[in-house]
Amino acid sequence: MRSSGYKVFVCLYAIIVASGCADSTVEQENHEELVVWEQWLEEGIDSGNSQTGPYYVPSDTVIYDDDIEINPTYSSIGTFAISDSVIIVADYVEEKLHAYSLDGEFLWSSGQPGEGPGCLSAIGGIDAAEGIFAVCNMNLGRVDLFNIDTGSYQGTVSIAWPFDVSISDDSLICAVSAVEGSIVTVFDYQGNIINRFGEWNPPETDGMVGWPEYGNVNLKCDICGDMLLLSSVFYNYFQVYNYRTGALVSSFTRTPSLPGNRSTSREWELRINDCVFDEAGDIVVLLCPTKQNWLNNRYAELSADEIPYKGFDIYDVSGVRKEGFAVETDWFSSTAQFSGNDLYLANAEMLVKYSPVEINR
Repeated sequence: MRSSGYKVFVCLYAIIVASGCADSTVEQENHEELVVWEQWLEEGIDSGNSQTGPYYVPSDTVIYDDDIEINPTYSSIGTFAISDSVIIVADYVEEKLHAYSLDGEFLWSSGQPGEGPGCLSAIGGIDAAEGIFAVCNMNLGRVDLFNIDTGSYQGTVSIAWPFDVSISDDSLICAVSAVEGSIVTVFDYQGNIINRFGEWNPPETDGMVGWPEYGNVNLKCDICGDMLLLSSVFYNYFQVYNYRTGALVSSFTRTPSLPGNRSTSREWELRINDCVFDEAGDIVVLLCPTKQNWLNNRYAELSADEIPYKGFDIYDVSGVRKEGFAVETDWFSSTAQFSGNDLYLANAEMLVKYSPVEINR
């Protein structure tokens, strides 16, 4: 990974902005690259609803694994969740959970490998809300609940191989699992099952990057208002449900599809890393390059894992694509979340905050 150099870039960018050098060569080159990515993401897409931007730049490295005094037990960020005042990090290596303030100050750790209450085995998705956070404990077939202020274990709900989880504003929890009879299980903080609904049936021919056999377990979910978003990192397929009623609101795919080598104009060599709602209730999809050649060999000399940018698609809940944008990050950044107007991205080594900016074009 190139995280050390990336941290230097974040610090350098902050210095540039703070000093008022808005037209510096480095900043201008980065902005131009963001515009090029946006234009490429728009090509081949029905642009009738397309908008310009948004643009995000790194503003702070919130958590970094070289900060030993701050992160004494930190091994690897598997995924993360943000409540109003706390960041929860799932450490996939140590089977632990770590809490930080929004400024990156270490607060507490919880969990250990094992099978008993509060123990973890193959952590999946997590989510946090006021007073509580939920953890997919995949190998043990359950979703565990913890107190967000102390990390103390609160209880569990049995769900076979839960892969992701999301907490609603009305204190309900939605967990997704393709091996349950219904793909979504809704329950309250006391573990009472409220509803089960949904099925995951992406087009069989649309498996991504050659691994369709894994597409029915590698699920992602997120909640905004009444809406529950579902997708998978191996399929160009999205579902939106009303989680209160279980009704399917929409299902859609990206056009051109991913990876899209059926296109007559170019090969769309991307796959989905994550999908979340932004603060406006739109669907934001993090896309990952899988080959170095794109946009007429723009990165012909770089392997896929050295491409220094990633793209995003934005859809409304009906599946209408609104726009695309890009951020400067490394190939390994695979988990995204919005908090207010800021975008957070994490790889195994660091969590970085991005803030919106205006770019003169």
